[in-house]
Amino acid sequence: MTGQPLKSDAKLTKKYYMGLPDGVFLVSSVGGFTPFDRDFAESVVPSAERNAQWQRICEKRVDGRGCEVFATEEDFKTYQNRWKKTPEGRWVMMPEKT
Repeated sequence: MTGQPLKSDAKLTKKYYMGLPDGVFLVSSVGGFTPFDRDFAESVVPSAERNAQWQRICEKRVDGRGCEVFATEEDFKTYQNRWKKTPEGRWVMMPEKT
């Protein structure tokens, strides 16, 4: 199923991060006030580059916070596009199109 997280609301610890497969799209649950504002959203790099990416995660202060993992960046964008703002100003997720 596209547009759905593989894992939702996991805690972004170094151990969890180091165990993720290369290439999945990691998104922090921390960000602004819309589903489009995330403090960290990157594809997980190969293991030789992970310490540098972990440093970016820590610099953004999203370590130890919630995160979501998507198969691809495209799946994340599909997920984002399902969010719509109501006339009352609340964000709601629309049902997935079949």
